[in-house]
Amino acid sequence: MANLRAGLLLLPFLATWVNEAFAVEMGMTVGTRLKSKEEIMANMTIEQAARVVMSMQKTKDAPALMALLQKHLGDSIHHAQTGGAALRGKSAASPSAAPSGYAALQPATDMLNSFMAEATMTLDLSKIQCDRFERSQMILLTEAQRDVASFNGLAAESRGCVLRSQGNIAALDNKIPQVREELDDHRRDCSTQVASLKYDLMILNGDITVMEKILNLTKCADTDSSTAAPFFLQTGMEDLLHCDGCGGKDGKIMMQHSGIQKMINALQSKTARAYMHQHLMALHRSGPAVALTQNEAQQRLALVEEGAAHHLHTVRAHRHADDPDSTTAMFIPGTTGDPHLPDVPVPPEPVDCKPTNKCTLGSTSCIALYEKFTVVKGGIVDKRDTTSDELVDTERYCEETDSSLSSQLVALGDQLREHQTNLATCTKNQIDSEAQSHAKGRQHADLKAEYTETLTKCCEEQNNERSEICALEKIRGELYKLEGVTRFITDCEVSDWSEFECSSTCGGGVRRKSREVIVPPDGGMACPPLSMEEECNMQPCPIDCVLEAWGGWSSCSAECGGGVRERSRNVLVEMQHGGEACDETEEEEVCNGQACDADCVLADWSPWSTCNQACGGGNRGRTKSIATPALGSGECPGEEDEVRMMFEPCNTFDCSTLLPPNRTKLNCASKLDVVIVLDSSGSLGSHGWAMSKELTVKLVESFTAEPAADIKVGLLVFSSTDKTEWVRHLDPGATVEDVKNDALWHMSTTWTANALALAQGEFLHGRPDAGSIVIVITDGKPYSNKATEEAAKKLQNTARVMWVPIGPGAPVDLINEMASKPVEDHVIRVADFNNVADDWVANKILAGACPKVS
Repeated sequence: MANLRAGLLLLPFLATWVNEAFAVEMGMTVGTRLKSKEEIMANMTIEQAARVVMSMQKTKDAPALMALLQKHLGDSIHHAQTGGAALRGKSAASPSAAPSGYAALQPATDMLNSFMAEATMTLDLSKIQCDRFERSQMILLTEAQRDVASFNGLAAESRGCVLRSQGNIAALDNKIPQVREELDDHRRDCSTQVASLKYDLMILNGDITVMEKILNLTKCADTDSSTAAPFFLQTGMEDLLHCDGCGGKDGKIMMQHSGIQKMINALQSKTARAYMHQHLMALHRSGPAVALTQNEAQQRLALVEEGAAHHLHTVRAHRHADDPDSTTAMFIPGTTGDPHLPDVPVPPEPVDCKPTNKCTLGSTSCIALYEKFTVVKGGIVDKRDTTSDELVDTERYCEETDSSLSSQLVALGDQLREHQTNLATCTKNQIDSEAQSHAKGRQHADLKAEYTETLTKCCEEQNNERSEICALEKIRGELYKLEGVTRFITDCEVSDWSEFECSSTCGGGVRRKSREVIVPPDGGMACPPLSMEEECNMQPCPIDCVLEAWGGWSSCSAECGGGVRERSRNVLVEMQHGGEACDETEEEEVCNGQACDADCVLADWSPWSTCNQACGGGNRGRTKSIATPALGSGECPGEEDEVRMMFEPCNTFDCSTLLPPNRTKLNCASKLDVVIVLDSSGSLGSHGWAMSKELTVKLVESFTAEPAADIKVGLLVFSSTDKTEWVRHLDPGATVEDVKNDALWHMSTTWTANALALAQGEFLHGRPDAGSIVIVITDGKPYSNKATEEAAKKLQNTARVMWVPIGPGAPVDLINEMASKPVEDHVIRVADFNNVADDWVANKILAGACPKVS
């Protein structure tokens, strides 16, 4: 008994019971069926029992028992297929010498009971061993099955990765040549655009040089005769000839000075030619013109053509004589710049002029002509600067786009290599996973075959043990029956095993089992062991997957339009033995889903401002700021767009209602810093200058009439850059006498941008608690539209800018762009100089400049 308990304790048992249904599900059925004791007993004959008992080695090793069985079961033994001959050969005593009666049966009964107990114990051990094998084998089979499924899943995942990588590689193989072609096209286009802009710049710079030479030849004499041009135009040579039958729809206009006309003809850019035609036509129309006969027109044209070549030769010779060591000659397109070398031939300008009686001859002044040429040069300079800015922008765009496309190619190449690496890795993983799956499949097949073979053997062994027990029991009863002895023998019967909980759920524990005696033994087989301990739950404990914390998100794959960003985490502990599987180790989400080209979002309207005029119909306004800026190519209305800036009329009553009976002019009653910028260019003429000066006197009177208003007035008179001067800086002591005595007519060009820049600088000395306004009085076009617009825009950050354009020559459209908003309150247009001195002009300026008047 002690040996049995020790043997049972040493057997490794598994806690996971696998029922027959699960085994059938896995396709593992056992061919031999276990039989119950009752089934075996019902079908066993005495002959069969005798054959079983006589074949047992224990029986053969017991001569007394053999003799007893020979005596009582001779016929049955004789009919046994085995053992008869051996019995007869082994009988050492004759049958007559064998004991008889109860004395003969008791030793045999004890021996048979011993054999039964031994067979029962063997049967128990077989059950335990087979159960242990079945549990252990089913765990191995389940793990193998799980491994096959796992490796199949990994193979499928790797196959998906292979397909994705192949798709990505195919897409990149298509995308990369497209981007490379786009880059090549971009470089070709940029090369063409940059070359074209550089060529335009070269032409414009040449035209600027021509205009500088023209200005030098047309520079008017003043009190210092040294400033006059060396070949100043002779009387009559500044006349302008206009013929309707020449050129375009406006006809052709030519100067009678052949040298100047030759230079005009040398202008190459469309901008220069258009500006020259526009301003010479304006000069011609501004003065009286005399109609010419066809013969007179023919003579005038011939005079221009004959004198052109002689004039150029004289000018070049004169230039060289003035500076014989100079290597720089006057630039005229088609000339070499070297007096010792022949000119490079240039195609002559087509002459389509057919003189008729539609030609007229007009004259102009040197001052007006010089100023117009200055404006033409300024227009060409503006075009040159705009073209230069366009070149810079184009080169920047080309460089940025080139860099972007090049970076894109590098990124696409990196992606291609990454996907190629992924393809190789995923292909290897697929092959490895498939190989592991096949290996685990073969292992499962081997385990299943072993399972079937071993359990079949277990069935056979257990059926044999039960057959021995039944045969021993049947022979024991038959002996008493044949001996004629009545004896009720009861074998010990026990319940099934009751199991207690295993001491551990996994990794190996101990479980106690027990059973009870149902029927105590009475002359029969003794009771088997009623308790035992066995190992249980020997399977490895499940190990859950352990992941590290998520890493940071990657940058978004796109700045707009919907990209993807990713993050990942590594596996610290792999899942094993049926533990909790790993969650996702990679995660991605959509990012930057906003449209690449989104318009800006505007805030709500601001509150209404106060009225900007005390009378005469002013405006109050409100604006919208930008709440969300535009993206990409999205649009956003400008600050002055009607959707962002709104005005409504206010204080519409007539200003005359504020005037006392003895006054016709308004006075300013606001705290204000005022700078009056007065044009003194030559285009004004003496009458225009006198009227402009009279208007300025009235303004100064109105600004300084109310001492309590605390107004500072500055006066800047401007013409060319060297003839622009402050008559009075911002000062509360400005007087009318300052204007009358110190404001001089400079009779030069119109450098408005320079004047606006000086006015802006003056407000550095202004007062932060006072209103700031600049009033520009002008009649002509500024030297540079571009520079003037930029200066006006900067000035508007410091002060309101009001313009008073006078006469038909004032560029009203340009002035409207440069005035503060609303335009109707900041552009006071006067038709001609005859109306400038009217009180309504000064009153309208005062009403717009001063929020408070009296």
